[in-house]
Amino acid sequence: MKNISKYKLPLIILLFSILFLDSKGIFSQDFVSDGESQYEEFCSDCHSLSLRGTAHGSSLIGKQFIEKWEKNGFQNLFDYTKKSMPPGQQSLLSEQSYKEIHNYILASNNKE
Repeated sequence: MKNISKYKLPLIILLFSILFLDSKGIFSQDFVSDGESQYEEFCSDCHSLSLRGTAHGSSLIGKQFIEKWEKNGFQNLFDYTKKSMPPGQQSLLSEQSYKEIHNYILASNNKE
């Protein structure tokens, strides 16, 4: 019986998390498609439609990008993006838009 109780807290946390996640799910195709639209509108001028970057924005795709953010943590990428993007217009987007863009970038890197 003691072994069962050690699983109660993680189970409660998991269930609580599921209840408060977006109803579309983290990586549903709709969620990624919404992120692509948001990315095109707010990010592609600096980071390009292909996510390969420009003179004004770094690449958001590829081995170096993934290695950097696997090391630093994808949550830190989300926090950085939300705090500093788009430049000069931070907090322009809703929390939902930032999540959609973040998930589109990760999905584009096969990190769903």
